Amino acid sequence: MGGVGLALVACLLWGGQFPVAKAILPNLGALYLTAIRYAIISVLFIAALLLFEGRRALRYEGRFLRAAILGVLGFTSFNLLAFDGLAHTRPENAALISATMPLQTALILWGWRRVRPSKATLLCMLAALCGVGLVISRGQWSFLTSGQVGYGDLMVLAAYLGWVVYTMCVRSFTGWSPLRFTALTVLPGAVVILIIAVGAAVTGVARTPSLTQVGDSWWQLLYMIAGSGIASVLSWNASVQRLGAQNAILFMNLVPVITLVIEIAQGNGVNEAELVGASLTIGALVVNNLLGRRGTGGVAFPEGNAQPAPSGTAMDAVS
Repeated sequence: MGGVGLALVACLLWGGQFPVAKAILPNLGALYLTAIRYAIISVLFIAALLLFEGRRALRYEGRFLRAAILGVLGFTSFNLLAFDGLAHTRPENAALISATMPLQTALILWGWRRVRPSKATLLCMLAALCGVGLVISRGQWSFLTSGQVGYGDLMVLAAYLGWVVYTMCVRSFTGWSPLRFTALTVLPGAVVILIIAVGAAVTGVARTPSLTQVGDSWWQLLYMIAGSGIASVLSWNASVQRLGAQNAILFMNLVPVITLVIEIAQGNGVNEAELVGASLTIGALVVNNLLGRRGTGGVAFPEGNAQPAPSGTAMDAVS
C-alpha cells in the first residue's frame, strides 16, 4: 500500500475514535477505558519491538526520564483529558479540535523557540478558531459567552497541546525508530495510568466497571486498541516515511470530516452553522499548510516521525 493509502487508513481509524469512545464512556469511564486500552497496547508494542528490533532496542540509553515525561504527556494526560472532555462534549467537537494541531504547533514554536508565525499563519489561526467556535456553539455565540460551552472542549484542547509537545520531541530521539520511540514512551505512560487506576479503585474515587460492562464493550475496546491505538499509528508512521510529514499532515484534516459523517449517519443532527464552521477550520488549515510548503508565508511544522526507520522494523511489515 502506498503512502496516500496508509495515511487514509490512519485518518479513517482516527475519525471513528471519538464516536466509538463516546459510546462506551458511560460503561467504563475515561480512567478505566484508558487503563484497559493502554495496558494491552503497551504489551503489544513491546512485543513488536522485541520481534522486529531485538532485546537491545528495549534499552533507554540514558533517555528514560525524557521518554517517561513524554509518555505521560502523550499517553497518560492526553487520553485522560481527551476522554474526560469527550464525556462533556460531542465527538465532532473533539475531532475538530484535533485538526487544529498544526496551528497549536505554531503557537508553541512561537512561545518556546521564538519562531514567530507569519501574518498569513496568524490569519489562518483566527479563521480556524472562528470555525471551531461555530461548531462548538452550533452557531449560537451566546453559548460561548454565557459559560454553557467550555469544560469538555477545554479538556480536549489541553489533551492535544500535550500531544503536540510529544510529537515535536520525536526527532530529538536520534537513532530510535518510530516503533522504538512509541514503545518506550507508551510503556511508562501506561504504567502511570495503571497506578492511577489502581489507586482510584482502592480509594473509591472512581467507579470501577464490572466484568459484564467490560464484556459488553468488547467490540468498541477492540477498535480502540487494534484500530485507533495500533493500526492507525503504524499506518501513519509508514505514510510519513513515504510522503514526508508536511504532505501527510494534510490528511489530518479528514479526521473531523469522517467524524461528522459518522455522526450524521447515526442520525445526529448537524446544522448549517456547524458545516460552515467545520469547512472554515479545515480550509484554514489546508491553506496554511500549502503556504508553508510553498514558502509564501505559512509556517513549516516539525516533521516529527519523519526520521528513517531501520530495516526490519514494523514499518517494513506495514508496507
